[in-house]
Amino acid sequence: MKETNLFFAVDTVLGLLPRSPAIVLTRAPVGIASSFARGGLWERWRYDDRYAQVSAPARAPRWRASFAALLPDDGPDPFTALGRLIAVKALLLARSLHGPANEARPRLVIPYERHVADRAATLSGLARFLDVPVPALEAPQPDQGQEAADATFATTGHKDRLTARLSPGDAAGVSESVAATFEAALQTLGPHVTGTTREWVAGDDLYELQPPSRGRPGSDRRPPLPWCPGPTMRRCPGFGGATCWSPTRG
Repeated sequence: MKETNLFFAVDTVLGLLPRSPAIVLTRAPVGIASSFARGGLWERWRYDDRYAQVSAPARAPRWRASFAALLPDDGPDPFTALGRLIAVKALLLARSLHGPANEARPRLVIPYERHVADRAATLSGLARFLDVPVPALEAPQPDQGQEAADATFATTGHKDRLTARLSPGDAAGVSESVAATFEAALQTLGPHVTGTTREWVAGDDLYELQPPSRGRPGSDRRPPLPWCPGPTMRRCPGFGGATCWSPTRG
């Protein structure tokens, strides 16, 4: 799964869209960690600050019992912290979708790994879910300069295999961090919520590990991206009034 900006506002934001279907876009933690490593995103997107920003409300009275222990202020390494963030964002969304206010809300889960393997099937399933005509697939564009040199963040092309440029230790670190967070959440959030999130983040085993790269050429010269601490949402192009929710930044 990708990282999210929903934070602890997910109940409020979903409440503003009571009749909107929910489309949950997921990705396996190893795939997310690979994109972070290849793009230098932990530093560019200031995720040390992001971790602190998310852990603060976790200790507030409303959330303390369920979430404070999941985001300890213990100076975690980036892969451990990323795993915790992936897990907590998924838990927050699953908790809300399983709550009384959202139990009847139509929802569809689209894993990144399934989408890049068969985009046509993804679009067909999405069109059926929304009861709209299936849009035509866009023709691939010719490679153009640096932006086309690395498909780290691409979701518009077909992929015959999934690779993660991580060391075995780093891949294990993020996977184990996610699993430990779900295990810790089991007692307070229950098996229904944690079971849903485990399904959402499945797929680490689909990735082939390759030696880490140094990141996209020139990425170290780019200024950090602006940091938006608030909730975000986006419309699905070509699909009417649906709102796409991503338990990860997209």
